[in-house]
Amino acid sequence: MADSAGMREVWAATHAGHKRSNNEDRGAVPGWTSSGENEIWNGRISSVQGWAMIADGMGGHDAGEYASEIALASVSAGIGSAGSRDKVAVLLKHSNDRVFTSMMDPKGRPGMGSTIVGVKFCGTNMLVFNVGDSRAYALERNQLRQLSTDDSAPARTVFRSHALTQSLGGSTRRLEIRPHVVEFVASSETSILLCSDGLSDLLPDAEIASIALRNPQRPAEALVSAALDAGGDDNITVIYIGCDRK
Repeated sequence: MADSAGMREVWAATHAGHKRSNNEDRGAVPGWTSSGENEIWNGRISSVQGWAMIADGMGGHDAGEYASEIALASVSAGIGSAGSRDKVAVLLKHSNDRVFTSMMDPKGRPGMGSTIVGVKFCGTNMLVFNVGDSRAYALERNQLRQLSTDDSAPARTVFRSHALTQSLGGSTRRLEIRPHVVEFVASSETSILLCSDGLSDLLPDAEIASIALRNPQRPAEALVSAALDAGGDDNITVIYIGCDRK
């Protein structure tokens, strides 16, 4: 298990993809927040109180990048001290309120919205949370296991493979959300992968696991590159959190 000296190495990568004019994804860990440019980052977070998050501004909605920035900023302001499922759920509901309120900002637009997915380490446990279809996975024993719950349903049009059933914002009428927050044992041998659907829509889970395992020195960058090679239809953001290193 993690102890007070435990650290986990983190690799992050984000890219607008081949078909989007801008990157509406935002990723963050303590000490780094993506800016919307194509970026690669590497660092460490605490196994006891570290966290990581990805917000995916909803494509096709005006100001998706602003919605994802608001979502990350509002949750990251309190996630460091949030040590329970209830406290994380409150943060996510507050973030939803902030996205709706920010629609009236000069940079905001009616109906803007974002997904969010993240992990908060709390000593020997971790809290995994999400709203929308951005995903969290555990990689252990060479197998990838999804920890998040997709808020999606089959699309009614041919233009999307699925449609969101829940998001932060995302409509002109204020809607309540039911965040997914699950607690797991934070095994020191388990790696955590967060991603926007620009990765998970294009690569099957088995291939995601294989690429990460084959590229231990640059797992996030390798996964983004593979999604680009598979078409790069959407913005792609990956945060890979390695095993606990004491």
